[in-house]
Amino acid sequence: MRRPAVVALSALVPLLLSGGPATAQSLRELTATPEQTATLFLRALRAIRWHTVAQLLHPETLSRFREIVTTLCDADTTGAMRRYFTGTADIRAYDSLDDATIFERAVGRTIDDLPGLMHALYDHDDRILGHVMEGKDTAHVVYRTVERLSGAVPQVLVVQLARTPGGWRVLWVSDLAVIEEALRGVRRAIKPGTSGVGDGAGGGGGAQGSAEPAGTVEPPRPYARRRVVNGREAQSWVRGSAERTRRTSL
Repeated sequence: MRRPAVVALSALVPLLLSGGPATAQSLRELTATPEQTATLFLRALRAIRWHTVAQLLHPETLSRFREIVTTLCDADTTGAMRRYFTGTADIRAYDSLDDATIFERAVGRTIDDLPGLMHALYDHDDRILGHVMEGKDTAHVVYRTVERLSGAVPQVLVVQLARTPGGWRVLWVSDLAVIEEALRGVRRAIKPGTSGVGDGAGGGGGAQGSAEPAGTVEPPRPYARRRVVNGREAQSWVRGSAERTRRTSL
């Protein structure tokens, strides 16, 4: 009796992962259980599909990332950070974006500039092991993950989820701690004696293009120092970032 529903769900997953439009009803069906949501979230994360990842995040988590991006943008009076993260020309345009769009744009831009970190995020094999409920509206999905590296040791990690009217959504997972640290690592480099505005829409020079951009944005270290990072170095940085964040939150 339930087999047709399973087939229908399997047909919806490629659509969502491709970034195509998903109705509220189809998304609710795809996220009807904690394990379904965790599975889809991990698949979207490994496929570097930030639009889908944003759809599967809990509103509180999206709000947290908006606050991080806003804080970084507010600290930059040139507007370069805002343009770097979201491509918006002014504060009014930035404020008009919803939390999911800010997450998708800011994380997508940052990770695109960090090929080593991107490799570290997607180069995993994951397997859901089960879940534990905490009350009626919170769940912890346990999964086994292993890096696609020779000699990699499997890890058992947890995805924390909460129930919403639209289905289960991800509250937190260790990969989000890595992404958060990457966002916080983005910094604005001011070049002395320059006058234009840099990086993004509207940048451009004055007469004869004599000025360099006043504000340029650099990706987080350590990747700012190298354009090519081998997988093992990147994985080591990711593990360390996640572990530091985990210890802090305990």
